[in-house]
Amino acid sequence: MLEGDESMKILARPIHLTSAATWNKVSNPKTQLSKPHHANSLIQSLPYFIHHRRRRPPPLPPNFNSDNQSPRRKLPRHQFPITKLYPESLAWDPSKQHFLVGSLCHRTISSISDAGIIETLISDTSLPENVTVVGITVDTRNNRVLAVIHAVKPLPPFNALAAYDLKSGNRLFLSPLPTDEEALANNVAVDYNGNAYVTNSIGNYIWKVNVKGEASIFSKSPRFTEHPVDRDTPYSYIELNGIAYVSSGDYLLVVQSNTGKVFKVDADDGTARHVLLNEDLTRPDGVVFRRDGVVLGVSPQANKLWLLKSNNGWREGVVYDKIDLESS
Repeated sequence: MLEGDESMKILARPIHLTSAATWNKVSNPKTQLSKPHHANSLIQSLPYFIHHRRRRPPPLPPNFNSDNQSPRRKLPRHQFPITKLYPESLAWDPSKQHFLVGSLCHRTISSISDAGIIETLISDTSLPENVTVVGITVDTRNNRVLAVIHAVKPLPPFNALAAYDLKSGNRLFLSPLPTDEEALANNVAVDYNGNAYVTNSIGNYIWKVNVKGEASIFSKSPRFTEHPVDRDTPYSYIELNGIAYVSSGDYLLVVQSNTGKVFKVDADDGTARHVLLNEDLTRPDGVVFRRDGVVLGVSPQANKLWLLKSNNGWREGVVYDKIDLESS
């Protein structure tokens, strides 16, 4: 998940999940801070666009439908040199004005400046080799970065949330996520009180981890399983995926990859409802709530970025713009 501010920076296309990982519960990590360095290889699939001021989205036309959407347009595009990090997601750290990325191949969380300078902020060398750092988010109020950890088959199953202090890099907790069945911990959002919400992408439910690191299953709403799934389509096994917290209403917005649906989930009791849209998204992966009220959804499989708006607190919404993302 990525959170914006006055100098809004939005992820336009996340990196594909490509590597296996292993996991075992370990003791407190050793951390390592490295000097900034310029990398020498280019990740082609990490574009983003920049809003230097808050921009109010256009008003919705009467009787809005997909034919009314605004013209597709080119956005400012930036590509950063990155050496073998293979990040699955990124987060924006407003205190330092840079991106943070995890790694599918290394036990690290790194920063990326606007100039493309890469710096390893956290190197958790006590974690097992090949650990997969999946979704990450920044908890600005508590000065933490939260990272989802997952072990990919055929390695022993493990799903956890790790919290690190942004200043020192020390690990604050490592919380295994409870499950009695196969699970894929994927993306994470954090609320104003420091509670984290993690999606299970092959279990159709959401975990909650409080600020002390205590984990529980938060929402197993029947709304998550009431829509049909075409099992012949790519990635049909990926269910709940991207997640964003909306502080103004104390709720979560969650996208479901294999149905293209968006759900609004109450952050207090976990009740969910389907957000009615003028069109379904195509294999959505990530979702961002922008401070001007616009929601952005992204799909690396469909190479699409969608801009959505709602006038009634996300009981209903519309896709008012779609942008084709280039792969190079």
